[in-house]
Amino acid sequence: MKYLLIISTFLICNMSVFAAEDSQVNMPIQTNTILALKERREILRSWAPKCSDGSLTMHNCPFWDAVEYMGMLCLSGETEYCSQVKDAQDETGRWWRSPGFRHNPDPNEKEATFSRDMDRGVWGYIVATKDKEAALRYMSFVKENDYHLCPRSIENWNACTTRATYWTFVTQVFDWLELPRDKKKMKNYKFAIEALYSPIEAMTQPTHYEMILTAEMLYTYKKMQDMGANLRNKNVYKKIAKIIHRRVPDVPFYEYLVYGPNESSAQKILKICPTQRPNVPEVGGWPQYSEPGNGPWEIGSGHYCIFMINAILGSAK
Repeated sequence: MKYLLIISTFLICNMSVFAAEDSQVNMPIQTNTILALKERREILRSWAPKCSDGSLTMHNCPFWDAVEYMGMLCLSGETEYCSQVKDAQDETGRWWRSPGFRHNPDPNEKEATFSRDMDRGVWGYIVATKDKEAALRYMSFVKENDYHLCPRSIENWNACTTRATYWTFVTQVFDWLELPRDKKKMKNYKFAIEALYSPIEAMTQPTHYEMILTAEMLYTYKKMQDMGANLRNKNVYKKIAKIIHRRVPDVPFYEYLVYGPNESSAQKILKICPTQRPNVPEVGGWPQYSEPGNGPWEIGSGHYCIFMINAILGSAK
């Protein structure tokens, strides 16, 4: 009886959240709100921090995790970052965490020089630009590297380990780009693995950066579909979007993935994205802006707010 009461309370609370949103999630973004979003985006662009090579940063330079965010911005229409992501790939096909690390690697670095997080940005770039040559060189490197996304490192090499659902994603990108599937990982891939596993992961994963990565995958799939891709698990992706939005209803990006462009998501963006450069603490002389998923958004670097505005408006202009 106690568990039934808990479950009922949970369902009622979630129903009330969606009921409160119905009026605005089904409302197109109003003209005044569109103008406000564009104005906010220009403010954010005016101070969002960058390194001397033009790559974005939230902390130091070169920024350790730049490729993820640059790739998402590229996919949303910020074309200046597309060339930045491309510049983070070396002649072997290997991708680095940022162009700065690629050109000035630390010979004493013990940490993995790439990760599954950064891989999100790589595929955002590849989908945005349809850079088939970069995709083929990347997969050739991954294959030669025992299907890891970066060379073996002393610490945290597991960050470059590929998982089963990773190959669902890559297989669909390769099919859409009409590229040959990898014979070991893609040729006879079972798409039911993703259909079974990914919704469970969405229900149980932490609501910090792990959930942001899930949302970025959904956004990349959405952009592919907008460009004509015939996705295999479309209903699964809709289900995952609803799960993460239900778990964290205040993040406008998650709401947008469920309802598309709408007044509610737009208003939430205007509420959480700073109107001026936030005053943040410094560590070692570098500002410490918050990163997406870790929050609070009010002391973010502005880059992810630009991305969300581009996403909901469907344009970087």
